[in-house]
Amino acid sequence: MLEQVQKFYDRYPYPLAEVKTNSNLNGATLFSFLDYELRAKGFNGKTFLDAGCGTGHRILDVAKAFPHANFLAFDLSPKSIELAKQQAAKDQVTNIEFHTNNIIEYETEQLFDIIIANGVIHHLSQPDRGIKNLTRFLKEDGLFVAFTLHTYGEYYKMLQRELLLTLLGQQKHDFEAGVGLMREMGFSISQNRYGKGYSNDLTENDQLSKDADALLTPQLSTFTFQEAIELFKTANLDWVAIEQIIWQETAHTLSLDADNKKPFWVLDIKSLLKSETAYIYYQNLNKLDKLHIIELMTTPTGFSILAGKSNSLALNSKRIRENSIPLK
Repeated sequence: MLEQVQKFYDRYPYPLAEVKTNSNLNGATLFSFLDYELRAKGFNGKTFLDAGCGTGHRILDVAKAFPHANFLAFDLSPKSIELAKQQAAKDQVTNIEFHTNNIIEYETEQLFDIIIANGVIHHLSQPDRGIKNLTRFLKEDGLFVAFTLHTYGEYYKMLQRELLLTLLGQQKHDFEAGVGLMREMGFSISQNRYGKGYSNDLTENDQLSKDADALLTPQLSTFTFQEAIELFKTANLDWVAIEQIIWQETAHTLSLDADNKKPFWVLDIKSLLKSETAYIYYQNLNKLDKLHIIELMTTPTGFSILAGKSNSLALNSKRIRENSIPLK
């Protein structure tokens, strides 16, 4: 399966298929919020590992936003890494290195302050194995940051994917046949389906890579919040928290606490429920049930996860600590 995935992304590099002038995918937004909440001082001197970086455009945004941090990124697609290196050179970003590797087999003697798995867990045939391998390289006070797809919001897209692959039959690994059928049937995803990160200058190749990644990639899974939390129980981690959801094509940070006095970027649960009685019931729920209410109400297309070992939780903000769920 890894070989099929590599060939696919060599043919359809993602998230962008081409080197851009002043490329920007708003990849740093989540980390800017975390920097503010954690008082991380721009992650000065911190080390980041981006596992499954694709063409590197998102992690380059982070590297540009935090020039005094150091970044290492890898992907299993040589074509994607070639584009990432070209983009880094064009953007004159010098605090990042790109390598070819894969999450399952990755080995290093280095430990990292922050490990990122952005949009990659759902492409693994054994996601628990991938997470478990990566967390071996996380410092005791480090932070694991992941983004994956949600079952509820992706339901109809996954039906389209299943329709295409079923029609293709034995040709489902024929990428050109798949793209031809996808285009003829008019299947495409919106530019901001997973958040407002893309600019308006997408080329035809960029959009093709986005659509192919969503509908034709050889391996794709989705998760509910509970299923994602269960995945992290298999790794050597002590806590996990659902950090953000993508709802109505916009990222919304979560706070499970009943206190309404939150920054503007935090989802307003009371307004979401639209019922004082429902809100009273919500306040009495445990954290997992609160999360289930949120995913039922919003049906997100994707969500971000934070996780770490015991030493890291005390270093996080009050909101993250209140959102955290013990894994042991």
